[in-house]
Amino acid sequence: MSKQEFRTIEDIFNDPSLDKILGSSEKPKKYQAIDPDLKSLEEIQYWFKSHGRLPEKVKELSERRIFSKLKGLQKSMTNYIHMMS
Repeated sequence: MSKQEFRTIEDIFNDPSLDKILGSSEKPKKYQAIDPDLKSLEEIQYWFKSHGRLPEKVKELSERRIFSKLKGLQKSMTNYIHMMS
């Protein structure tokens, strides 16, 4: 193994052996914010695929929560359509 002379900081960072010493140069992925309406729609789609029907207003909390999200999206779309016309 030969010694390499570094004259500048750029020499150090451009040295190919630096990646081996430091490990992966990939940065961890940052958290991406998701639009709450999009997240709600994905939950509703998952519910429909799992149960073969739309959620209903029942006493069971998880189904009722999805039902409320569905009604909220429907109301938002109705308001948007009226606003645009």
